[in-house]
Amino acid sequence: MASIHEMLLGEYDLVIYIDTETRSECDLLKCGGWKYAEDRTTEIMMASMIVYSAGQRESPTRANYLSPCIDTMIMAAVAYEEQHHNPHVANIALVAHNMDGFEYPIFMQEEVFELLQSYHPDLRVDCFDSATFCRMNGVPASLNHAAQYLLCETKLETGTRLINTYSKPRKDGAFNILEHNAADLAEMIDYCDRDTALVKRVCEVMYLASYITLELYLRQADSIRTLNDRGVSVAVDDIEDITAAVAEAKAFIDRAICDKTAGSVAKASSLPSLKRWVSFQTPLYDAGQTLDVARRADIMADKTCPEIVRRVLTLVDAGNSASVKKYTAFANYMCEDEIIRGCYVDHGAGQTTRLSSRGVQLHNMNRDTLDSESLNTLVTDPQRWGARMILENAAKAVRQMIIPRRPDAAFIMADWSNIEARVTPWLANTTEALSKLE
Repeated sequence: MASIHEMLLGEYDLVIYIDTETRSECDLLKCGGWKYAEDRTTEIMMASMIVYSAGQRESPTRANYLSPCIDTMIMAAVAYEEQHHNPHVANIALVAHNMDGFEYPIFMQEEVFELLQSYHPDLRVDCFDSATFCRMNGVPASLNHAAQYLLCETKLETGTRLINTYSKPRKDGAFNILEHNAADLAEMIDYCDRDTALVKRVCEVMYLASYITLELYLRQADSIRTLNDRGVSVAVDDIEDITAAVAEAKAFIDRAICDKTAGSVAKASSLPSLKRWVSFQTPLYDAGQTLDVARRADIMADKTCPEIVRRVLTLVDAGNSASVKKYTAFANYMCEDEIIRGCYVDHGAGQTTRLSSRGVQLHNMNRDTLDSESLNTLVTDPQRWGARMILENAAKAVRQMIIPRRPDAAFIMADWSNIEARVTPWLANTTEALSKLE
């Protein structure tokens, strides 16, 4: 079976492995690639690329650029290939780690693909994400973890320090200038080059495990990129109102927890202090054990559980409601045009490699929804309810925050019935199991 690197070389005139380092006031991990890319403070500090041409020749156009124009870098590689080997480069494969979640929206914002088309109208550019290749092969998607898993040379240990020093603003809001520190500049160049080499190495040892051809991979990848670029519309005003109500309800619950534990537990998310407090209150729990949702439920279900412990754990469950994180993610991922973009992840589910999403978790919405009267109350007069009820109803309202983009449009909702239970016995050709589902 051919590796992905070999498959790319067999299909494309040029294969370009690329890594970019950026800086911004926007938090990439919190806001996602699309919002990060459109932030006015986001800029590319450095980029590195390794270029291969058909026949597995490594081009001498490998280079590292400060403050680069990505389109200029790519066209330099195309021009060299056309001048020395292939007079007409028809297509190129552009490969980056986390291309779909980072480089692709950056390149879209920088109009890289439009500029390449204007320079070379017949040139086809296809994008590939080596992080997706890792996930489809059951390998950790983090480039550093993937390198360790594959026994490849890992990134520089100083990488985290460099990113924290130069990619994020200082406390005064200004950025450290990389070019002002010659030693750090040299290390950043090496760091960027090593990342690019790691991307290439990943593709040399990975296979298209879930796809038969590159064409099928591209069809799926392009569909997801289209979904991410189009995004979803949300009820902005309702989200702001509910977020405020949720924050107030959560603060109320945190105060109640603090009061009932005499200050031993400051808030619902203070897990270490909660574990200590519960272990002091009842022999049902030892502080060395986990205290997740299931364990808390077991403790509360025990008839010997002290009432004060039951009340505090009930408040903790309410205060840790997923709805709080959902509404925060809505605000974090919302772009300037009030559209949420960049949530879907190809092969994102760890165990099944199914399509998943990050941030707002669009693939995992609460099925229960509020009736129109309850939703109106939650938005306009949430104080009619207690804090716990606000949080419970906010969770049910998450799905209703996603709205059609046009006022004359409506959502059509459909779902397969027991699709996994039906497909698995079909694949295994077990007719008896299938007959029970008929």
